[in-house]
Amino acid sequence: MKIRALLPILAILSVSASGAAVLSGEDINRDGKVDALTQASPTTTADGVTRNVAIKLSSKATPITATVASDSSNLNVYAANGTVIVDRSDRSSRDGAELDYSSYRWDGDGAICLHTRVTGSLPDQLAGELAPKDVEVTRYPPCTKLGSDELSSRAMPIGLANRQALAELSTIKNDAEIPEYLAFELARQVNASTVTSINDAGYYQERAGHLQSALILLSAVHARFPNRVVAQLNLADTYWELGDKAGACTLYASYLSGIRKGKAVPPRRAIDRSACPR
Repeated sequence: MKIRALLPILAILSVSASGAAVLSGEDINRDGKVDALTQASPTTTADGVTRNVAIKLSSKATPITATVASDSSNLNVYAANGTVIVDRSDRSSRDGAELDYSSYRWDGDGAICLHTRVTGSLPDQLAGELAPKDVEVTRYPPCTKLGSDELSSRAMPIGLANRQALAELSTIKNDAEIPEYLAFELARQVNASTVTSINDAGYYQERAGHLQSALILLSAVHARFPNRVVAQLNLADTYWELGDKAGACTLYASYLSGIRKGKAVPPRRAIDRSACPR
């Protein structure tokens, strides 16, 4: 089974006159206008690497500047979904590696603040894995500015973090991509009271082609509620689009077996794709 890696979508890349990489096309301060993020080439230190970052917001004449650091050789900064990502992961690895990135968001009061930190393991593509595993997501209040020591920040209590994740989901349109960190936050709180909204979110992600977030959400729903037939169908569709036809056909067959107990009419694709090779 061959699975291609799904990496965060980077903003448009160009090069400034100074040779620094400029990432544009993202609305970081959410005012409806494009902002630009510039990062200098990495500098090697005794403790790892650092990068100087400048963010030119449409609403501010002076760029926000910061120095970010990593204790390894991996350190990239980019913007996705209106969020600044400081990524220390080895995204080039195909046999699994450490997942470690932080998201920063505009606080509306003149600063770009630490929002979440995500750690875990990247997919082992050689073993056919589709998504990161053993992932932990930590939210932070109130504002640790970009470039500050993240490890000195106090984490948000898990109950409050879960409520904020659900509130954040409610602000995202059905066809907009759910950030990876938020998908993992939602996945950890699938229960009887949240399963419908999280399953629906996964369905809309798959329909819109945001397969990574769909996979995370729908896998969590299926793991917690394995007999939920609609989740079986949604997850099967996601596997199919990712190229895992074997995994998809098993789920389609299970879905058809469950739905025959009711009156619902299965979609034709489920029937056509449910014949697993032997």
